[in-house]
Amino acid sequence: MQTKAAQALMLTLLLAAIAGCASPAEEFNPSSRQSYPQDGYLGATSANPGLPTSPTFHNYTTDVRMVKQALTPLDGVERIHVGIEGADMRIRLKAAASLSPEQTAELQQKAQESVSYMMPRYNVSVEVHNGSRHILNYRK
Repeated sequence: MQTKAAQALMLTLLLAAIAGCASPAEEFNPSSRQSYPQDGYLGATSANPGLPTSPTFHNYTTDVRMVKQALTPLDGVERIHVGIEGADMRIRLKAAASLSPEQTAELQQKAQESVSYMMPRYNVSVEVHNGSRHILNYRK
């Protein structure tokens, strides 16, 4: 009698486990499966954002180089210094002495907008100096 009770209990537990693991047929939809992004690495760039193959992979050296490349073409920029500390990026520009205060303000605004747009992961601060006197300081 004990063996029949034990067998019945085992059968009940087995059926409960099978029923709990199975999904109803109406929930399964093969067209709802997600495929890998077409990155050539079977989705590895999405799954591992720290890999060099990922479009979000950057280091401080690369970020500084990108900022300098973006700001060098601006008229009136003589020297660029970029400092990064965590999520804060501090940019100091030395403007040409021939720039008027209005041109200097425009230079500061262009630098702030372009770097903030290009590097949204940083809190960008732009300071513009004209010779030895401080002209503008902007922190977003």
